[in-house]
Amino acid sequence: MCFLDIEMTDPDPRKARIAEIAVYLLSGDLRQQYRVASMVITNAVSSEALEAIVTNDYVKARFKKNGLWEEMCDPNRSRELQEAEALIIC
Repeated sequence: MCFLDIEMTDPDPRKARIAEIAVYLLSGDLRQQYRVASMVITNAVSSEALEAIVTNDYVKARFKKNGLWEEMCDPNRSRELQEAEALIIC
């Protein structure tokens, strides 16, 4: 089985953007898991710009605590959404 795990910038799907995508393959008995891809999506060029995108306080605190905030602002550690989509589909 294939699972797609997506971290979003807001719990409201009308306001949310994709922050991170991970793709996993699981064995038929669900005992073995293989991570195929995991990509952080660039959503801003600066922390200040990201503040305007991530308006939910819970999500903002979680991203800052787990390091995702910095990764989303760092072009060396994140990808554009279109690039991630192409890599996952291929």
